[in-house]
Amino acid sequence: MPLDYYNTYVDKLSKVSVPEVMAAAARQLHPGQAVYVVVGNGAEKVIARASDDKPGARSGKDVPYLKDGAQLTLREALADLAARGDVGGGGLIELDTDGHVK
Repeated sequence: MPLDYYNTYVDKLSKVSVPEVMAAAARQLHPGQAVYVVVGNGAEKVIARASDDKPGARSGKDVPYLKDGAQLTLREALADLAARGDVGGGGLIELDTDGHVK
């Protein structure tokens, strides 16, 4: 990088238009091929941020993440998300603390 990279970064960034950003995103980002890495305790219960589109929910409030009336653990929620295919093909791969597939 040039020595003045950080000194000129904001100015260069401000010259990029929204259509240019959208075009670059369309060329480079492919959500169906993305890899998501989630780190956490798979046995912990998931808390979600409520939105107004769910019946009886108050937007912005933390609520239990439920499926069929039961609160899901992180592992269960991620397995459900992968099974639905909402984030593309593939599936859930769980690693132990040494990085080995469980």
